[in-house]
Amino acid sequence: MVPNKKLMLLLVTVTVVLYLLTRYQSRDPHHPRGGIWPKGAVIPGSYISGSELLHGSEPAMRRLIYKESPDLEAALPVSFLSNYVNPCWYNPSAKLRCLPRVFLAGMPKCGSTDLFSKLTWHPNIIPPFGGKENHYWARTRLGRSGAHAGNEIHRSPLPLGAYVAMVMGNNADEERYRNKFLIDGSQSLAWDHKEWEHSYPNQTFPPLTNAQLIKTLLPDSKIILILRDPTDRLYSDYLYFGTMFRFNNSVEQFHGLVKQEIDAFNSCLGSHTLDECCYSSDRDSIKVRLSIGIYVCFVKDWYANFKENLAVVSLEDYSQHKVSTLSKLYKFIGVEDPNIGELKAFLYQSKSKNSRYKVDKLKGNMHPETRKLLDSFYGPYNRELANFLKDTRFLFNKT
Repeated sequence: MVPNKKLMLLLVTVTVVLYLLTRYQSRDPHHPRGGIWPKGAVIPGSYISGSELLHGSEPAMRRLIYKESPDLEAALPVSFLSNYVNPCWYNPSAKLRCLPRVFLAGMPKCGSTDLFSKLTWHPNIIPPFGGKENHYWARTRLGRSGAHAGNEIHRSPLPLGAYVAMVMGNNADEERYRNKFLIDGSQSLAWDHKEWEHSYPNQTFPPLTNAQLIKTLLPDSKIILILRDPTDRLYSDYLYFGTMFRFNNSVEQFHGLVKQEIDAFNSCLGSHTLDECCYSSDRDSIKVRLSIGIYVCFVKDWYANFKENLAVVSLEDYSQHKVSTLSKLYKFIGVEDPNIGELKAFLYQSKSKNSRYKVDKLKGNMHPETRKLLDSFYGPYNRELANFLKDTRFLFNKT
């Protein structure tokens, strides 16, 4: 008897559909990671509609991520182990692999090194094996090293496996990562989108921000930002990199560069939005990174993606109230309250980390007119930030 061709075609079709469905992981469509998502189904470079970009849908974000970093698609699992506080999984060799759950993402020269050391004093918050800052997500993932003496150095993109090795070292102790929170302290994450225009030349704003990147791949992350009076941050930043890269910096040079950068930024605002100017790769020189201090641009982006999983701290408040600030941050991360007596003893014995070089102190303070110029420039953005966070501390003691 010759089989009915239509019946055979139907059977083949059903078989293929059932096979494909076995490759999908069903998820709640309201889960932060989206609805049904197939492992390995995203094709780098595939078409992304303007509507998807506008609404920041997860499939659109994943296409962009995998186009930028193809190795992530193969390296990351469909889902992470549910009984670990960190995003962990077993690789094909049955070796435990973990990524950080907590990101102290910014801002540079705002006391992050000191805060990082105080956070990792807690026995259930552990630093990466390779140290506080690795800059994987914002830089080395894309083959960028960060600016060096004003010039970007390009290398081969760093594979995710190399980043995991920097995070974990050779320690694959399951109990260590099951209940202890890994923290990444890379200060580039909050703000650094340099050279994004090379990949998206027809866009005026990066279609994939670092906040969207982390939210898409690691949606349960905890984000901490520490901010400082942007005028003081800029001068500290200038002195630090001037000493590191031998710019022969001076208060006079700083004043001239500040005027130049403010003029350039205000010129940008004549034809672009504030966000476009903040995220533009052309807005800052390595000597005077003015736009980093317009915190409201970046805070709004991180808040839009993480909301209650975002904590924003001012350096001024942290410096005056370390015990209460740290206690709140420990609770935010999800670890038990510390012994206050032991915490106070630790803070009393420890020194502030990453304070100014002695040679920088010899250069003295910035000129009063420079401070006035910067306070006037940053003032409206500080007020917008304070209004957005509903917290007058982010006026930085200025009206």
